[in-house]
Amino acid sequence: LWRSFGRLHPMIVHFPIGLLIFAMVLEFAVPRKLKASMYMTIRSLLIASVGASACSVIFGLFLSLDGDYGKDLLTIHQWTGIATCLLAFATLYMQGRRSPEGDKDHAWPYRSLLLLTTIALVVAGHYGASLAHGKDYLSATLPWSADYDGSVGLSFDMAPNDTARLTAQQEAELNVKVRAIFAHNCYKCHGAEKVKGDLRLDARTFVFKGGEKGP
Repeated sequence: LWRSFGRLHPMIVHFPIGLLIFAMVLEFAVPRKLKASMYMTIRSLLIASVGASACSVIFGLFLSLDGDYGKDLLTIHQWTGIATCLLAFATLYMQGRRSPEGDKDHAWPYRSLLLLTTIALVVAGHYGASLAHGKDYLSATLPWSADYDGSVGLSFDMAPNDTARLTAQQEAELNVKVRAIFAHNCYKCHGAEKVKGDLRLDARTFVFKGGEKGP
């Protein structure tokens, strides 16, 4: 049952993302003369984002019980997510201390907390995406990055038939292609950061060891 709740985390986590960013846009983009009329709208967004972020943290903790994620990235993602939730609470509190007309005494602390909450949200989201899609999910799309994956398609037609032996050059080419496929398609779920099914494919010994269902 707890694992089922954990699987809801990727769905719930998108609510605080949209709500907090929308609240920040309204707070900083709406002209001063309209601030009083938008006060309750922004407050409603903050209340909803606090509830959604709390649910995201709870469901995320349940999801972490699966044990399929590397500890380092998971720990950073967890604590940045918890920090986002706590900062959202603090932002809502400070917004409540502020008058609808926007008194200066509480304007800067409130706005600073709102901005800091959004930054924490972005950081937590980045590490969450790294857990789900691999650490190179952004860098693999950048041509100047060492992780860039520019392959369109890989052919394995290395020999005229199944019984023919590969030349040394063909074996080397095949080895490079297999490593490229593993790096760009397999490590995101079966590497050091994420180990689905207890199977790692980032080293020869791990490959032959197999996973939870054996070698």
